[in-house]
Formats: sequence, structure tokens, C-alpha cells
Amino acid sequence: MSLNIGVEAYPIFAGPNLISSDTRKYGTFSATSMSSILARVIDGDPYSLWNSSTADDTVTETFVFSFQKRTANVTKTFDLLLLQNINWKNFLVEVSSDGGITYATVPGLDFRAGTADNAAADILVNPATQTGTHIRVSVYTTMVANQTKTWGGIVVALSALQLSKGFLNFKKKKRETVRRLALGNGALSLEYIRRSAADYQLWGATFDCPFASEAELAILEGIKRGGDPFVLILEPYDNPRKTYLCWFDGPWSDAYENPVRSLGYSIPMAVAEVGPQ
Repeated sequence: MSLNIGVEAYPIFAGPNLISSDTRKYGTFSATSMSSILARVIDGDPYSLWNSSTADDTVTETFVFSFQKRTANVTKTFDLLLLQNINWKNFLVEVSSDGGITYATVPGLDFRAGTADNAAADILVNPATQTGTHIRVSVYTTMVANQTKTWGGIVVALSALQLSKGFLNFKKKKRETVRRLALGNGALSLEYIRRSAADYQLWGATFDCPFASEAELAILEGIKRGGDPFVLILEPYDNPRKTYLCWFDGPWSDAYENPVRSLGYSIPMAVAEVGPQ
């Protein structure tokens, strides 16, 4: 799907992140250093960071991720790839279609030295549809020379729908888990259960999708009927860091915008972040 990810791009609904807990548990989920904290790049929190063991631009950090369905390595299709909260200047992202034997560059993600120098902390690309079994990321240098390489998140997904209009009546609806213990002197001790290494709150929101077309409504209903988590990219250009793996939180009641049916539907909905995979 050809998406608008330029200025004032509207929200994107996509399938689940193809790099998931199945990848971490059963597949290839590797880094050349600090693999013990690599799960931070798929915990849904771009502020919980993987970091390299050295601050040295002569050392290349390489990551390999397989697409998994439980223990089976599977071929998947994607047209969205998002890198969040990075400090990389020169790097390369590649896809393999033969089980990780050979790799080809993902269009838009070739920032090797002598080709291009990246200067963005969050990068979202919409290449022509890619099909493969593995993703490989090679990081060479940092924006400021010889820093520890850091990384907040990766999302690889197949787009389903980009709204033709934005949201109305948008309200955040975060949630948290807290244990409260009454002490002997009557004071309260609060223990927050962390959802990641950097936060204890899970995101959620309520909003209306106005003037949605019949086709948009059908796609959204299909996502809901499928019952799987989906990726929601709220601000593809302005802030791709606002990307969440969500469920629909309860039913919605769509209605005609007005008696003139051709104007489309108003769809009030609520979403809740799934949390760490």
C-alpha cells in the first residue's frame, strides 16, 4: 500500500509487529553485544533503550531478527518499517527471503558511509512491499562520534488502512498497576509495577473517526473481528515515536454522519496498548 508519511500525514492502522515475542522466544533474536537487554526494542516503549557495550565507531553492531510463528520460521510481507529513538549516523537495514542466507537492502534504509548520513532520531519508511524471513540491521557510527549506540524500538508491519481524515475528540486513557500498602503509622507505601525499563504506564486513548468511508469502516471492522493486536501510528510524520501495539478496547457504535449517507460514518472507538511482548 502506498502511504502518505509526509507532513500532516493521517493515522495508520497496520497489522501486528512481525518482530514479536515468538521471535524472541523461538527464533533468531540476536545482537553482537548486550543481547540480554535486546528485548527492550520490542517492549513497546521507545524510551527503554538497548545500548552497546562500547562507545567506539570502529565497532559495527549487528542485529538479526527472524519472522516466527511459534517455533517455525515463516515468510512475511511488510510495507512499513520504523526505527525509534536511535542515535545512529551510518547504518543499513536488510531483508532476507531465503532463511537468513542472503540479504537485500530495504529501500529507504541505506545510510552507509558514503551513501547518506542519517540525522533523525525516528525513521519511518514505506518501501515497496517487501517479503522475507529475516531482518538484519548493521550499525556503524553514531551521530556524535564514538558514543554508545542506543536504540528504543523497531516495528515491522503490513499496513491495513491510512485514514483519509484525522481524529476528533482525542483523549489519552493511560493505565497503571499499583500496589498500596498501609504502614503502621497510617502512611501509604505505593509500589508501581513497571511495564518497561523506563515507564510504569500503559497507553490508551478514545477518539472519533469522522466521515469514514464504507471501505474504511469495513477494514476497521475486519481488524476488530480478527482479534489480533494491531499497530497504530498516530502521527506518521510529526512524531512516529507515538506508535503503539493495541487492542480495540470494547465495542463501538458507528453511525451515519447525517441522513445523507454518502458523507460516511462517524466511528467512536477506544484502544488500549497491549504492553511488552
